[in-house]
Amino acid sequence: MIDTTKPVDRMGNSFCGPLVVAAIIGTSTGAVADMIKHGRAAKAFAVPVGRKRRPKATVVRGTYENELFALLEAHGARIEPIDVGSRYIRIRGARGRDTFVNATFTRWAASFLPPVLSTDEWYPCTILEREALPLWRVAVLFDTGTYIVNTPNHWAIASDGKWCETYTKGEWVPLRNAPGRNRKVLRAWRVS
Repeated sequence: MIDTTKPVDRMGNSFCGPLVVAAIIGTSTGAVADMIKHGRAAKAFAVPVGRKRRPKATVVRGTYENELFALLEAHGARIEPIDVGSRYIRIRGARGRDTFVNATFTRWAASFLPPVLSTDEWYPCTILEREALPLWRVAVLFDTGTYIVNTPNHWAIASDGKWCETYTKGEWVPLRNAPGRNRKVLRAWRVS
């Protein structure tokens, strides 16, 4: 169980991905960042011949969900996705008409086929936009249990009605006082 009475140890790294994992497994963010670095270094050996390797990063930032979940599962946590109302919706072109792109995807026409080029050089396409609910609308889901929450380009953690992230500097605050309650919640996972 997560101790929400004391702040997360932010020694060594102050970014959101390591903070979320550190809060769950009960270690410092620097230790989690070192684990992510080791995982990335092990993966760098699998680069095909002839490709350049990524330069080694000194600071872990920009973490992916598979990196975070691999660490959590290695420490015995189970992660289950939950529905937070995030959907993809189709965007129609200008005035509700279809959108077309050329064969090289360098030009597009939103409402008509250009008369200059023949129709076999233009293809209909579907453009999707993610529709997501704001944090204040889905906050009731996070009243009991522990959840990892993904907002655009950011990770946070909610546990038993409390909220922790880098914007709160690793402190646990009541969910109703979470900063940026109008930001969109893209995905969430229950941790057990």
